[in-house]
Amino acid sequence: MNFAGSSKPSDGVNNVVIAQPELVNVVAGAVVANEAVEIAAFNAAGLLVARASLAEGETYTFENLEAGVYVVVASAEGTQQVVKVAK
Repeated sequence: MNFAGSSKPSDGVNNVVIAQPELVNVVAGAVVANEAVEIAAFNAAGLLVARASLAEGETYTFENLEAGVYVVVASAEGTQQVVKVAK
């Protein structure tokens, strides 16, 4: 099934890309909230290492965590955004 205005690619597979909301931005190894959000940070092993509630404009800096790469899930009003943060 094609959506109005779309065409079937030559490989026969229709790809639908849904843009993620911009709940947070990553700036200099920190997470900055664009609106009130709950964040959960996971380390490379997949363990939950931090949780926080951020107000719009508030920043989470990861200062109490070891250097590494973290996956952050930001949630607000039933919407989620996933970002990677390198510290």
